[in-house]
Amino acid sequence: ERGSVLDLSQLEGEWEMRSPSEQERGWMSGDVLRMVFSMYQSGVGKMLRMELPVAPKLLIKQDGNTEMKMHLRWGDKHDSIKLFSTIQIAEPNKISAKPGSVRSAALWLTLPALQRERKLRVTFFDGEVLVLRDEKAVVDIFWRPHVHVRSDRPQRQEAAQPSPASAGEDNALDSDAAPGAEWWEAEIGELSAKVEFLKQALEEQREQASVDGAERGMLRGEIARLETIAETATLEAKGHVVTLDVMDSLANKLAEAAGAQRQKSSAKDEARAQLQDEVSSLQEASLELEDQLGKFIARGTSLREQVQVFEDQRQVGPRDSWPGYLSAITRSSTELAEVRAQVSGAKKAAISLKKELARKERQLRSVAVAAEAEAFERAVLEAQLEDRKQEIAAQELRLREAEASQASLRSELEQVRCQFATVEAREAEHRDQVLAVQSEIGDIIAQARAAQELQSAEKNTSTTTRRKWWR
Repeated sequence: ERGSVLDLSQLEGEWEMRSPSEQERGWMSGDVLRMVFSMYQSGVGKMLRMELPVAPKLLIKQDGNTEMKMHLRWGDKHDSIKLFSTIQIAEPNKISAKPGSVRSAALWLTLPALQRERKLRVTFFDGEVLVLRDEKAVVDIFWRPHVHVRSDRPQRQEAAQPSPASAGEDNALDSDAAPGAEWWEAEIGELSAKVEFLKQALEEQREQASVDGAERGMLRGEIARLETIAETATLEAKGHVVTLDVMDSLANKLAEAAGAQRQKSSAKDEARAQLQDEVSSLQEASLELEDQLGKFIARGTSLREQVQVFEDQRQVGPRDSWPGYLSAITRSSTELAEVRAQVSGAKKAAISLKKELARKERQLRSVAVAAEAEAFERAVLEAQLEDRKQEIAAQELRLREAEASQASLRSELEQVRCQFATVEAREAEHRDQVLAVQSEIGDIIAQARAAQELQSAEKNTSTTTRRKWWR
C-alpha cells in the first residue's frame, strides 16, 4: 500500500540514491554517508575536483542487513566505499538504522562506523520510490534501479582533462549514448507523477489534520463541559461535607440534651419509686395499726362486759365472795384503763399515719406527674436524636454518591484530556507530515526543473558534457 511500510520484505532489494536534499544539514547529521555527500557537493569539493560518478546503490536484505556502495573520485584518484548497517521496522513507517562498519577498497581497510543510531521516518513509499527523513530533517530519496537504466544518465565533464589513469574508467562510465528527448520526457513525466502522488498524500494529510483539528475542538469543548460539571460536583460534595458537619454538631448537642434529660428522668423515676415504697410502707403500717386498734377496742369491750358481770354476781353472791369479785373487778378495770389508753394512742398514731400517708401520696402524685413529663421529654429528644441519626446516614450516603460522581467525572475528564493530547499530537504529526510532503514536493519539482534544464542544454549543445548524477 502506498505510504505504508510495515515489514522489511517491502524494502528488500536494490535501491539507488537520488539527489540528497538539504545538503547544508549533512554535516549536522552525524552520518558518514551524508557527510561525504555534503563534502562532495560543496564548493571545497568542486575545488578539489571531487565527484560521484554514479549514484550510490543500497542493497537491503531480508534479515535487515544493508550495504551501501559509493564510487568516489577526487582528481586522478578514486575509491569504492561500502557502508554496512542493520535496519529494522520499529513501528509502521518508522525505521531504526544501526551503523556497522565502513570498508575502503583503496585503503584495504574495514573500520567500525563510529556514529549513533539513526531514527528514520518514511514520508513516501509506493514500491518504486522511498523517501526517508531523520530527526534532523535530512531527507534521503531512493528509487528502484529498474525504473530507469542508470547508464543512460548524462555525465558532465570537468573543465580540466582527466588524467590518463582515470581516462579508461571515464570512458567505461560514458560508453552509452546520451539520452534522447523520449528519455527526458519519460523522466520529467515520472517526476510529475511523483508530484501528483505526493499532492494526493498532501491532501490526505491535510484532510486528516482538519479532521483531527475538528475532533480536538470537540474534545476541548467536552473538557470544558466536564470541568464545569466536575467543579459543580466538587462544590456539591463540599456542601454535603459542610452540611454533614453541621448535622453532626447538632446531633451531638441533641445527644447531650437527651443524655441530660435521661438523667433527669432517671432521678424522677428513682424519687417516685422511693416515694412509692414509702407510701406502701405507710399503708402497711396503717393497716397494722387499724388491726391493733380493732383488737384493742374488742379487748376493751370484753373487759367492760367482764366488769359488769363481776358487779352483778357480787351483788347477788354471798358476802364472803365479795373480796374475790372486788379483786377481779379491780384487775379488769385496771386492764380496761390500759386498753383504753392503748386505743387512744393507736387512734392518735393512726391519725398521724394517715396524714403522713396522704402527704406522701400527694408527693408521689406530684413526682409521678413530673417523672411522666421528664419521660415524655426524654422520648421526644430520643426520637429527635434518632431522626437526626437517620438524616446523618442519608447525608453520608449523599456525600458518598457525590464523591463517587466526582471521582467518576475526574476519571472521565482525565481520559478525555489524554484523548485530547493524543489527537493534538496526531494533528501535529499530520501537520509535520504536510510540511515534509511539501518539502519533498519542492525537491521533486526542483529535480523536474533541473531535468528540463538539462534537456534544454542537451538540445542547445553540440558536445556531450558529463553531468553529475544528482543534477
